[in-house]
Amino acid sequence: MNSKLKLRKYSRWVRNAFLVFSFFLYSATAVNAQKKTKKNKPEISFEIDLATYYDDNILKYSEKYIERFLNNEDQGRFHIKTYDDMIVSTGLDVNLGYKLFGKMKSEIDASVDYTRYLVNDIKSFSNFGIGFRQDISKKLSLRIFYDYTPEFYVRHFRDDDWVAVYGYTEETFTPYVFAKDNYGITAQYDLFKNTRVRLYYYFSKYYHNKDYTEYDSDNNLYRIKIEQKLHKNFSLDLTYQFVTSDAKGYDQPGESKGTSDDGDATYEEDGYIFGLVWKMPRIKNRYHSLEFETVIYNRYFKTNKSPIVDDMHS
Repeated sequence: MNSKLKLRKYSRWVRNAFLVFSFFLYSATAVNAQKKTKKNKPEISFEIDLATYYDDNILKYSEKYIERFLNNEDQGRFHIKTYDDMIVSTGLDVNLGYKLFGKMKSEIDASVDYTRYLVNDIKSFSNFGIGFRQDISKKLSLRIFYDYTPEFYVRHFRDDDWVAVYGYTEETFTPYVFAKDNYGITAQYDLFKNTRVRLYYYFSKYYHNKDYTEYDSDNNLYRIKIEQKLHKNFSLDLTYQFVTSDAKGYDQPGESKGTSDDGDATYEEDGYIFGLVWKMPRIKNRYHSLEFETVIYNRYFKTNKSPIVDDMHS
């Protein structure tokens, strides 16, 4: 992704975050001016997150391409040193809590996260977010948020537009990279003493680098998550989510999705997630947890193009 594109993406993140934060700050200041009591002081908290994990296939390749990587084939396709990696994720969260509406707690939060691949730095990425959470009752709370990922590398693909110029050569492999704006709202409800239900809605806009603008898309995600405490230190998470993605489907002026010779990556997707969380004993008053998760995604591409035009998605 070139420097101009990066600057434009960062500028959009700064603008959107500033507008959201200004609205929250104005609301908090207005209410605070009306209600000034010693018992209603703001609470500021900081949280530093550190997680490490191992990924045995960072680019999600089939065994066919892993073999090609190990045999040093397909020059230009592989821009990694190893197909697996150790990953370190760090994050900083800042929370400002206040009781804006009677006894119900309000909270403004901001976060910065960085995920580092220790061997293959090309996969490292960062994320920035801001949000506002409001307790509606003792059992129900709502949160709205915005977060931004400035650059996420997927992997290199052979670009058919360049194949027409250079043939099947090393130069035809180009990086597939995107930036993402993500807007969301979540509702959390304590159904029973040890059962919590979360509802999510996300709207995401994806912006791809210059070689893959046909994959720019608007995505909608709907999710329901049930958290069931089995023991004071063990909990079970069950999640179902449904995603719709409307891809642009063209990359040239004057084209449309129906008239272009580009792939149409529009899809629908079902997702099932099963997780277990163990809250481990505290060490020097620090919290630790061990998590296990398995995920199944079923994606259904919706292209109307023939296999001759769009063999990847049809």
